[in-house]
Amino acid sequence: MQINAINNSVIKHRNNQKNENDAPPSFKGEGGLLMSLSKPLQKFDANPILGVIFLDVISAIAPNTIIDTIDRNPVQGFETFRRESSGLVINCLLPGLLVGAAAWAAKGAVLGDEFKDLNAHKIYAGKDTLEASADIWKKTSKGKSKEEQLKEFIHMSFDERIKPNSQSRMALDIDKTEIIKQKNNAVDELAKAIIETSKDKKGKFGIENKTLNDLHQKLATIYGQSKGLEVKKADGKTFTTGMKNYIRDTYALGKTFLDEKVTHGNIDTLASKLKKLNRVKSIITMAGVGTLALSMQAINRKITEKTSGRKGYSGYKDLSISNEDIEENKKKLSVGKLLSSAWFTSLAFVSMGRPNKSTWDFAAPTTTMNQARTLSLATDVGRVNAADDKNELKDTTARDTVIFMNLYVLGDYVQKGVVELAQKLHKNKTGEDLNLMNESQKINKDDNLFKKIGKWVKGKSIKSFEEIEGTTTKENAKNLLLRKKIVTGANLAGIGYSLVALGIFTPIMIAKMTNKNREKQLAKLNVTPPAATQDDSKKSDTIASKSTSTKKDDGEKKTAKLFDNFKN
Repeated sequence: MQINAINNSVIKHRNNQKNENDAPPSFKGEGGLLMSLSKPLQKFDANPILGVIFLDVISAIAPNTIIDTIDRNPVQGFETFRRESSGLVINCLLPGLLVGAAAWAAKGAVLGDEFKDLNAHKIYAGKDTLEASADIWKKTSKGKSKEEQLKEFIHMSFDERIKPNSQSRMALDIDKTEIIKQKNNAVDELAKAIIETSKDKKGKFGIENKTLNDLHQKLATIYGQSKGLEVKKADGKTFTTGMKNYIRDTYALGKTFLDEKVTHGNIDTLASKLKKLNRVKSIITMAGVGTLALSMQAINRKITEKTSGRKGYSGYKDLSISNEDIEENKKKLSVGKLLSSAWFTSLAFVSMGRPNKSTWDFAAPTTTMNQARTLSLATDVGRVNAADDKNELKDTTARDTVIFMNLYVLGDYVQKGVVELAQKLHKNKTGEDLNLMNESQKINKDDNLFKKIGKWVKGKSIKSFEEIEGTTTKENAKNLLLRKKIVTGANLAGIGYSLVALGIFTPIMIAKMTNKNREKQLAKLNVTPPAATQDDSKKSDTIASKSTSTKKDDGEKKTAKLFDNFKN
């Protein structure tokens, strides 16, 4: 096996991609339409929260709004749009916008006079990265210039701390001269970027996106790791992060360590204060956004009441029957809300695994998956407690359970299943192993069914494009394009599944369930819903005998007007 043969194959493929990118889009080139869709999917792969946002828009916000407007009524359609879009903003976007402000407000009190002038509020490195980086800085040569110390720090951050994928070119037991040269060049680029930008005191503190993406492409390919990067801690144990996060954090910390205030003697003190600042800003942000998430549906309901003039749940096909005419057992509803809240709480914590002090810390400028799960829990509990009747409680619990399971629990199972099936079919046909899965927990033949399922769920993940290139061997180099096509197709299959399951099937079935339950409720109370052919002036005569028909108030007129506009 020769490393040059592998390098040439990958380099040739990259050059082809570069030439294609410089030209107008063409579906007739290498990979065709399927590969033209791979670039946005790679962005979701590198930043999972972007994938959640994209899926939320196409599989929840847009289709749920349209279907609820048609299958229920326009009033509920407007409320659905506000409910789903506010959930996206609060759960995924708002925390990343607020956390920097929280860090800036708290840094003076946390860092003290010694470090208050540092741009610490722009650092997102977590506890493990901070401790490992401080330990590395202490090992840099004393007496040398800051720039020389920085270069040592950057090289040691990769040479001594990163454990390459065992299948990567970096770990292969062959002549590594060329691959080490590529690695050193990439690391030198990172050090050079830090030194040059540090000279401009008024310049941007963080790494430029172009530089970050370029270094991520190179280093993830070299080490064969992108999402599940294994990094050694100061005590020799390892922690897992993403290559892009590691490059960004190393850049930010390197730039901070260049400051003359930072020395070998106080580096541990600085790391301790940065850990505390991360914890403080995370608590402030999560508490503030979580409170808003809890109250958002109640606010949404008030908006519906104000715009339509209707109190109570508006998710029924016919809104001419006032909810005030339907008595609810408030005690039973309270018990149901408590049980539903407990259900969502257990669902969130099971999906997060065993939480610890760092579970809710910010490790990036965007919301982490565990933070999104927690804020989704607050949102769901808030929706449950805003329910006005048992039908809405059932509606909310069923809908948000399906959404949570698909976005935060079952999201990648379809993709993994498609990749596993494609690999099996290819191996049965050709005898070749495409090697498309990372496997942190080996599945043994002697494992029972539950253990196999657990290892498959937690221990297997689909390789990114960089990981595919980084684990390309002489034997499978000819299948590089095929391997990328399979991963791209699997990701598209997952998106298609979410669109059908969340965007079409779920809202239609829940709307039917709600309308059926409403009919049973009205029949039990001897309330006859108006016939579909009756106009609004006749509908009030069919309301239950328990209440006398009265003149429509302003709110009913608003609702009727919405229906008329929708029909026309």
